[in-house]
Amino acid sequence: MPIRLTVPLNFCPACGARLGRARVDGRDRPWCEGCGYVAFHTALVWAGALITDDEGRVLLQQLKIGRRAGNWALPGGLLEADETTEDAARREIEEETGLQVRLTGLLGVFSRPGDPFVGVVYLGEVTGGELRPDSGARFLAPTEVPWEGPFDHWAVEAVLRFWQRRMTGGSG
Repeated sequence: MPIRLTVPLNFCPACGARLGRARVDGRDRPWCEGCGYVAFHTALVWAGALITDDEGRVLLQQLKIGRRAGNWALPGGLLEADETTEDAARREIEEETGLQVRLTGLLGVFSRPGDPFVGVVYLGEVTGGELRPDSGARFLAPTEVPWEGPFDHWAVEAVLRFWQRRMTGGSG
């Protein structure tokens, strides 16, 4: 399966020369003949949570900006180098929704070959803050979830299907 870069890499970030290809560590990788730079395709880590309320509803966010506008997402975002995945999940959820949450456990880690994102998804509950009306986020009952999507990432639907099985008493 071909590796999908998050940003196309045509020029060397070290010296600016056009990149060629070389076999390094058993894989074809972008390589700079001029300075020896090798580009490794590493994944970006996304952290977020499946947040439910006292009525058993799940918090979903309908994105409003850019090419992903209209897609449904779990609240969360990318991990920064100076934080844990738990810290990133709490920070991103508060930034995006205005809600403060307590993470109650790890739901799962979601990845697929060729996908540049690894999703770390926690279970969470609201402990403070107020849901910002402009956030596009709202709590939805299982019958209100837009199962037809579009979802922002394949893992969103996977997490929601897990939640749906738990809500209906199925294994999961």
